[in-house]
Amino acid sequence: MKFKQISRVFALVSMISAIALSGVSCRDDENGGSGETVVKGTITGTVKDTQGNLLSDVTVTVKTTDTARELESSSTTGADGTFSISDIPVTAQFVTFEKKGYASVGITIPENRFMDGSVSLSPIMEYAAGIISGKILDAQNGNVPLSGAKVSIGAGDDVTTGNDGTYRFEGLVIRDYTLSVSKTGYGSYSKSLTSDMFVDGAISVSDITLGGKEILPGLTKQDLDVADVWYMDDYRGGKGNGGGVVDWSCVFMSTLKYVGNFENQNEGCTLRIINDAADQAKPADLDNFNTFTYGKKKITEDNKILTLYVRTHNTTADAPLQFGVQVVDLSAADPVSEKVGENRSHGSDSYSEYAFDLSDYVGKEVIVAVGIYRAATGDYWHQLPIRHMSFAKEQVNNDEYLPGTEVAALPGWHLTMETVRSIMPDEKTSFTGLPGTADGKSSSGYNVWNGTGQIAANWGFMYVSKDTEPTASQGFVIKTRSGVAANYDTPESYFYSKFDISSVNDHMTLKVRNFSDDTPTTFKIAAISEDGSVSYLDPVSNTAASASKVTDGNGCWQFINNAGNGNEADYAAFEYDLSAFEGKNVVLALGIFKGITPDQGGEQKLSIYGIQFD
Repeated sequence: MKFKQISRVFALVSMISAIALSGVSCRDDENGGSGETVVKGTITGTVKDTQGNLLSDVTVTVKTTDTARELESSSTTGADGTFSISDIPVTAQFVTFEKKGYASVGITIPENRFMDGSVSLSPIMEYAAGIISGKILDAQNGNVPLSGAKVSIGAGDDVTTGNDGTYRFEGLVIRDYTLSVSKTGYGSYSKSLTSDMFVDGAISVSDITLGGKEILPGLTKQDLDVADVWYMDDYRGGKGNGGGVVDWSCVFMSTLKYVGNFENQNEGCTLRIINDAADQAKPADLDNFNTFTYGKKKITEDNKILTLYVRTHNTTADAPLQFGVQVVDLSAADPVSEKVGENRSHGSDSYSEYAFDLSDYVGKEVIVAVGIYRAATGDYWHQLPIRHMSFAKEQVNNDEYLPGTEVAALPGWHLTMETVRSIMPDEKTSFTGLPGTADGKSSSGYNVWNGTGQIAANWGFMYVSKDTEPTASQGFVIKTRSGVAANYDTPESYFYSKFDISSVNDHMTLKVRNFSDDTPTTFKIAAISEDGSVSYLDPVSNTAASASKVTDGNGCWQFINNAGNGNEADYAAFEYDLSAFEGKNVVLALGIFKGITPDQGGEQKLSIYGIQFD
């Protein structure tokens, strides 16, 4: 009797609970069939792409969060990008968003995110219909298609080439990738693919030949095809003579690419014989470099003489170091490495100049390699510090400025017409002034900047009167001297680079800051055409705290913006319209000048966060 009374009470309580929850759905427990009630709610939201456009026809699916991922419900976004799915258990749920041509998005909703039985989502979907495709060829068998090569782009799944040697990646987000190819017995190959290489959503990679013969030690034609470009004619690798043409912080030759044993030293960028046990056992080899640097260079009448200003370590006059220059003409049917003249030898701590005539390659874009040779078996720890490497119409003495006819409108700049004509247009559109590492430097000097778009690795730096602060965390700093008279004609130092201006790069944004709330920093941007004409550029807009054109300042501007310690939004943005130069190659030079300040005391500094072309 007592048991029946309890049952009636339980039934009554259940009935009351059911009435109280009359607006809420129930379902039986699928596992136990106990009939327990489950509170249900609604998931709503709006789906957009990365550009803020509303996305219709997106499939929205709600699944359980357990490993089974059982389907709860699904829906599709309307023309306004919105969706609403009701009758969903108010428990942890996993919601996916899928649309052809876009990367899928998954969002986990914890139970406590449901507020009053509902939750709103705002997913962003990224366009992902990119394609990367190409073909791998077998250099060991007459360049027939190579099957069985592993191809990766670092985005998850790898693919293997079939009998036709082709590969294809689909459904990709438009971003940077690193293409890697390898096969046992054929070696490996890698190539950077940047987002701007996608044309109509696809990159068709040029045929890659795997297993090709080495032209330079460890480098095949495929490697040399993508070599770094030596845009400039002047590369400095060591301290100046008593603070002469270069100073301690102007050593940017170390940003080049090196093969073998390299170290940045005060005396210069140093090529060192590989001297481990395995290499010591090797015989002398005066034809193949042991350690070298290389780059792609356009040779003209204006820069056909390569001069190396060098010294040696651990050598004597009787046992000198052997070094030289080799050139690879990639346009040849069967490219080979050719020596430029005879090997040179040096066995002294004193510096000397050595000139190499590249006249045979005038009008061609070739690979130029500078390296050292192992001249003896055994412990052979010879080193070649390169203090200055220059390309000019004649030999350059020690670390002096490049000879030639200076641009007439730029007195004291040491910029020659030969340099303006012969340096190569930079194809990059984005440059940074940030060091990119904790201290911005290592035992290999500024080599950590290679491939990062660092301004000092891509633009030429001209020391006129003052050095730099290249590792400042706020950006690359060029500055003025203290206590000198104002000068709006000759910069204290400047960066310069050449660009082929077209509709895709005729707008430039310079982001900078200074380090004073009271004293402005004075700078100028000059555009130098290949005929020697010079224009000073005025910004069309800027976001500096204060900025103005200097009266009688010969194109100089001054500004104050003491903010932006690594936070891009806080830097002053100066916008420039370059459309007047479309169809022309122009050298852009960014210089800092000593402006008028109280007592002319203190350094004025220009901290460069970055430069962007679009």
